[in-house]
Amino acid sequence: MNSTEKKAFTSGSNSNEVAILFENFLCVSKFNVMTGEYRMIKSYQDNRNSGAESCDTIYSYFRQAVESGMIHPDDRELILRYMEPEYLADRLFRGTAGRRLIIHGLRYRLFGEYRSVSMDIFAPRNFSDKAPWTAFCVRADGRTSPDATAVSRIASNYYKILYINLESGLYEPVFMLESEIGSEESLPLLFWDWMRQFACCGNVPNEELEDFLLFTDPEYVRIWLRENDGEYKYRYNRRVGTDYLPAVMKFVRSQSYSEDNPSVYGYICIDDPEGKHSLERRAIEKYFSSIDIMTGMWNRSRFELLCREYSDCFAKKIVEVLYAKLNDVFSDEEDGRLTADQAIRTFAFLMTDTFGRDKCYRIGENELAVIFVGGAGDTFSRRAEQFCSRVEDSEFNYAFLAYISDKGSETVDAAIDKARRKASGVNV
Repeated sequence: MNSTEKKAFTSGSNSNEVAILFENFLCVSKFNVMTGEYRMIKSYQDNRNSGAESCDTIYSYFRQAVESGMIHPDDRELILRYMEPEYLADRLFRGTAGRRLIIHGLRYRLFGEYRSVSMDIFAPRNFSDKAPWTAFCVRADGRTSPDATAVSRIASNYYKILYINLESGLYEPVFMLESEIGSEESLPLLFWDWMRQFACCGNVPNEELEDFLLFTDPEYVRIWLRENDGEYKYRYNRRVGTDYLPAVMKFVRSQSYSEDNPSVYGYICIDDPEGKHSLERRAIEKYFSSIDIMTGMWNRSRFELLCREYSDCFAKKIVEVLYAKLNDVFSDEEDGRLTADQAIRTFAFLMTDTFGRDKCYRIGENELAVIFVGGAGDTFSRRAEQFCSRVEDSEFNYAFLAYISDKGSETVDAAIDKARRKASGVNV
């Protein structure tokens, strides 16, 4: 791990604490080193991996991953040596707490082919035989490293950032400090269970407990957002180490927020009573409000901004589009097929890996697009042909694809519609 990466993943407030930005990882799981109990937080899986996530322990998960071919057979000895309870516990208990193990060069199957990845195993500062919770994170080699300054800025402003559905209680982690992951009560299935367990484990002073449970109740938050503009804020004291420090929890509507889809960003902030970091936080939150959390692509809001900016241009440019629509053949049952979330996440990873994240957009629930304004010439068409070939030759035969180069489009929307019609078999 080079010095730039170390800086990127280190909190400005504690040199031993790691900051985890979830958009940079393919797979994330929290697990108990001693018992093997685990919860998969984020995964990119192909349709031959479905059995792995039903395993009882993280160790049987990795054995199944090798047997199913998710991890290359030649890496069997390496991964099974690390993912053996006594060996792993011994490695993590050595030296100082806050240890990070990195396994380089694992070959991990994505989109029907093996990619070189690194697996990071984080043991937080409080890691011990009484608190043996840690996390493994898988990241693709060769992907652009997160900007060191940007990650450091997030780590010095937030304990964690979550994307939450207030109706279902389901959430997606966006950013967390490793101390937030390492606690036993963190990352349960539902957001409100997390808040309740967090508070009842002594992380909120007893005299604030009743108010904390009220003000973090999803229904209370929904009522407030229904009746008020702006963001919902709640100030409280939270335990950090051995002390209680002031903090702010706030909920901000997502761009797609509605009564039927009450999705919000939850920001748990380090207190800033004088507002010294307000501009910095506004920039960070603006960035996340433009990202589709599931795919790491730009979201519909950012796409609409691109459309407006192009329409305002006096001289129209070439608009090149690769359009993809994923059909509805997914299942949440363990029948060997992808779930919808896994399918979209995996497909989006390959798209951003091919074209770069900055050019990729999720423009609908199951619609993705690569958009080059100004033309990329042979570069775009060559990549588009390669991408379409990879899809056709893979097991991922659930996508309708088309790419076009439109030299006279008045709007980006018109170019997207042209590609959409071509993908559906309509002559354009």
